[in-house]
Amino acid sequence: MTVKSELYEKAIEFFERASEIQPQEVKWKLMVASCHRRMANYAKALECYEAIHAQHPDDVECECPSRQPRGEIAVTECTSIVLMGGCVSVERL
Repeated sequence: MTVKSELYEKAIEFFERASEIQPQEVKWKLMVASCHRRMANYAKALECYEAIHAQHPDDVECECPSRQPRGEIAVTECTSIVLMGGCVSVERL
């Protein structure tokens, strides 16, 4: 594990705790997803973004107009996953 990964792991712990303290603040959950993305843990990041969107479907921070319909495609069936902020774009095989 690299120093950078260790920092993201610590950040995830911090943001998860912040989310417990302020569950109404979606930004903490978005930060957890972002940390997973930055660590190249794309499957976990996608899982986080999907959960966030399910909990906050009307929040523009949690939605992206180019997003694929949830549940339509599994991560293992993708050639690439592009995660930017709260947006998820999936390219099919």
